[in-house]
Amino acid sequence: MDQLALAFQQCQDPNPDVRNQAETQLETAAKQQYDHFLVSLLTLLADEVRDDVLRQAAGIYAKNLIVGHDAEISRKKKEQWLQCNQTAKDQARGLILQALASTKKVASHTAAQ
Repeated sequence: MDQLALAFQQCQDPNPDVRNQAETQLETAAKQQYDHFLVSLLTLLADEVRDDVLRQAAGIYAKNLIVGHDAEISRKKKEQWLQCNQTAKDQARGLILQALASTKKVASHTAAQ
């Protein structure tokens, strides 16, 4: 989990090499371990002790894994979600509900997206 948090911090690094490497790490994790990666993102979003910027970034990244604006992309993302194992889906739903109940507005607002 700390490696994921570090990757998000590095995505904001002014050094393009560091930023590109972090973005590649996130993209690779999303492709290779979709279920685990999605749950990890939502765990960061729901974690009340994490920094608000990190929580928001993780939540937006999770949303972008699930939702697409183009019809074809949306269909592919829906298919990927449907292929998730039931445990991961249940964990994801629970974490979203937990984030929605957060007292921190940035977390609950991000979860509502």
